Amino acid sequence: MISLVIASVVLAQAAMRAPHVDTWVSPDGHVRIDRPGVVAPRTIGVVGDYFFGRGWRVYWQGPDPNARDGRVVVSFAVAARPSTPHMSAREMVQIGVSRDRRVVATCLRAGMLHGADSALPDQTINGVRYAAASNSDQSMSQGVTTLDLRTVVGGACYAVDRVTETANSDIPAGVTLPQAQAAAAFDAMIATLHITP
Repeated sequence: MISLVIASVVLAQAAMRAPHVDTWVSPDGHVRIDRPGVVAPRTIGVVGDYFFGRGWRVYWQGPDPNARDGRVVVSFAVAARPSTPHMSAREMVQIGVSRDRRVVATCLRAGMLHGADSALPDQTINGVRYAAASNSDQSMSQGVTTLDLRTVVGGACYAVDRVTETANSDIPAGVTLPQAQAAAAFDAMIATLHITP
């Protein structure tokens, strides 16, 4: 799946050139990522999604009693219009960090595989090496696919998840962005990620 990220960068760069591109920097300065100006960052709590087992490294969406294990640094998401009728979609990038010793010790393997999973070769993005996995799960009306990246930098475990959600539902009013364009832009965001100690 990361090869899709690299292969789609040229196409995605055109999508990201829309009005302008901003660089988002975490408050502590350790995480930097470029984003289309129309994609607003947000911080959210942590919980395993209904498809996947609980754990901050899996998929974040709301408060979690285990949040002490890690925290969300930032999340970006947009609703998009799939080419399939009567479907809705959401494209996302989420980044989390943990300095918990237990989490750091198992960062590159624990929680990486879930759903219909596949380990990928390690990936290098802007000089940082990541363990990588591709995961997916499907119910009768909803689906989630993720590219999950994990690395240890400066004694902290960083979790980067590129998430696509789809559902059998009407598209919310006002959503006109084609899913292919949104996906390409979010894939390109991953290629701009910088994590420093």
